[in-house]
Amino acid sequence: MRRLAVAILLLASMLTLGINANAQVKNGVHSKLAKYFENEQWEDLAFKCDKMMVLEKYKNDAELYLYSAYAYAKIFTMCLDDPKLLDKTPEYLQSYDLALRYSVNAKKKDKKAKILFPDNDDLLKDIAVIGMYYVDHYTSVKKYAKANSKVRKMLKTYSDDNFVALNGCLAAIVGDTATANPILR
Repeated sequence: MRRLAVAILLLASMLTLGINANAQVKNGVHSKLAKYFENEQWEDLAFKCDKMMVLEKYKNDAELYLYSAYAYAKIFTMCLDDPKLLDKTPEYLQSYDLALRYSVNAKKKDKKAKILFPDNDDLLKDIAVIGMYYVDHYTSVKKYAKANSKVRKMLKTYSDDNFVALNGCLAAIVGDTATANPILR
């Protein structure tokens, strides 16, 4: 029964949160990064953002963090499609975790200025939806605690009723009634 409930929630979440492939950073000022984004050169985009983030001038630029987060999320999907890419570049194994971390940083850095968000929430949504691969995998091998942990990290990036409900269901399965009860009621 639990597996069926989790499977239904996962399927419903993926169907209602579809990925927008033509998304773009709105209100952005970095045209070179936008070109990498438009041409879907995710590795080049991530590399360029990483180089720029080290510089003092761009240290607090939320747009860089958003570009980098999206690039690493796309690199993660590239690794799913072509596992040989991980042999070539082993550090891509952590690409989705970097995507989550950078997306949270982008939100924090834009909190006062509100230049990028909420206009670019669709990019955050895409990053969160890409993480459903982990949730699906962990639930299929009955590691519900790990799946719930990943959903909680995804909720820091993008909060949606579907993710909150999934968090509540997984928390109930794990036995975390303090989290599950308020959500499921």
